[in-house]
This record gives sequence, C-alpha cells and structure tokens, in this order.
Amino acid sequence: METSSLIIAISVAVVALALVALIIFLITVLVSLKRTLDSTQEICQDVEGKLQAFDPLFRIAGRASVRLERKSKRFKHYVEEEEEEDDPALNTAFEAAEWALIGLSLWRKIRARRG
Repeated sequence: METSSLIIAISVAVVALALVALIIFLITVLVSLKRTLDSTQEICQDVEGKLQAFDPLFRIAGRASVRLERKSKRFKHYVEEEEEEDDPALNTAFEAAEWALIGLSLWRKIRARRG
C-alpha cells in the first residue's frame, strides 16, 4: 500500500504543478494581451487625431466636388454627343472628374460609418 499512496501523492503533485504552470501561462498571456490592446488603442487614437486634422481639407474638397459636378453637368449640356466621342482629351477630363467624385463619395461614406 505504501507504493500506491506514494504514486498517488506524486500524481497529485504533478497535477498541482501543471495547474500552477497553466495559471502562470494564462496570466502571462493576459498581461501581454492587455499591453497589445493598450498599444493598439493608442495607435488608433493617434491615427484618428491625424485624420481629424484633414477634416477641413476634405470638407473643402467636398464642396469643390459639388461645384465641379454642377459645372461639369452644365458643360455636358453644351457639348454634343459626337464631340464627346471624337475628343479623347475631353473624355479623359470627364473620366478624371467622375473618378474624383467617386473617391470623395467613398471617403464620405467611410467617415460616416466611423462615427
């Protein structure tokens, strides 16, 4: 009986050590995770602050895009369809203006979703 109780005592000690090791590992992981989250939060706040610095510029660009859109619509009324197809420079200018408006529209949607 002496050997079986010795084996049980050793087994209990091994389980206890394994449990202590697991607890230490979990504490280490949680501390590391906390540091990572704090660091990520600082980075997000920094990026948000820098993006807010550009808000006036984007508001100006948004107003300019609305004006540009109005003027391009007026200009399209004056230009005949045949001239638009024959003039590649005019088509390129219209495409560039449309892409700029699409980009600003996407930027507004992204900003609206963020808050």
